[in-house]
Amino acid sequence: IQDVPPSLKVYRAPAIPLGWIAKLGALGISYTWLFVPDPFVGWIPPAVSAGRRIIEREEINLIYCTCPPASALLIGMRLKMEMGLPLVIDYRDLWTGNPHLRYPTGLHARFMRRLEERVLMVSDAVITVEEPSRVKLLRAFPFLSKTRSVHVIHNGFDPHDFVGVKPHPFQGFVILHAGTIYGPRLRHFEAFLKALREVIHERKLEDVRLVLVGRHPPSVERGLRRMARELGLQHVIHNLGYKPYRETLSLILGADILLLVPGASSVRTAKIYDYLASGKFILNISSPRSESANLIREAGAGVTVPPSPSKIRKALKEILGMRKTRVHIKAEVLAKYSRIQTTQQLSKVFNGVLSDYA
Repeated sequence: IQDVPPSLKVYRAPAIPLGWIAKLGALGISYTWLFVPDPFVGWIPPAVSAGRRIIEREEINLIYCTCPPASALLIGMRLKMEMGLPLVIDYRDLWTGNPHLRYPTGLHARFMRRLEERVLMVSDAVITVEEPSRVKLLRAFPFLSKTRSVHVIHNGFDPHDFVGVKPHPFQGFVILHAGTIYGPRLRHFEAFLKALREVIHERKLEDVRLVLVGRHPPSVERGLRRMARELGLQHVIHNLGYKPYRETLSLILGADILLLVPGASSVRTAKIYDYLASGKFILNISSPRSESANLIREAGAGVTVPPSPSKIRKALKEILGMRKTRVHIKAEVLAKYSRIQTTQQLSKVFNGVLSDYA
């Protein structure tokens, strides 16, 4: 919120309270049956009404919607159809193509897909954050390749965020993981912990610490405590919980190794760009053909190891034994992912759409 200029007007729309529906879960009825497209559906009518007033009152040229939540795309579609302004959709994560989403029935899945198709048909440009997401979207909705521009603008980092941030003064040799651990990340993380335990015991490394920064689901917190206890790593793992962004950057800068455990091989988790900007060594637990592995290779920022305890153990022996953690990030690669550059790309998309309406 500190990045929002004081001169920028921010309008807020309330939401119709639907929290009581979630209580149906006590009766064995999942709220996902009723919240279409998502739990933010109660925001749609007030937001459309507020958007209509804003467009009429202000000199608005373009509607820009990011997803998730999918409800935002329905708001943008309604405003586009009513007010006749160009609509740009920006997928931070795919909607129906998101592998982590599960719909209660096949009917729900088909209805959501139809909703997404309607939104895309009225859009003027579409943006994704990864090339695999773009390809997946074009396969799901072939008409886009003939009628719409689908762009890729990667998540990036803001160089200004690092100004004045000092490295945290850790004691010992620190491996740090920033972000939420969930889904397949937990399995890969367990493989890493098993390998780490073996290397620490074999090499008698008493100064190695694993620092976790982030908010995890309660089930994951319990799982992490269980794994630490079973593997005898209670003295090695330090779970700091959620920390403010700039404090997290300080912790990242103070670490010796940054641990990356992507949830999907086709997606670069957003924090990889802050990892790159820190100039620290990245240990990526993922497929060597994953998007994160490609970027780390391109930048010369570290190594990628498949999520196998034996392969991770082999890599950790070399890294921790030799303390080989010095990297030289390629400046030309880093510059491509600066928010200055990515915002210029976004500006070109907006200008291209607006020129078609001129």
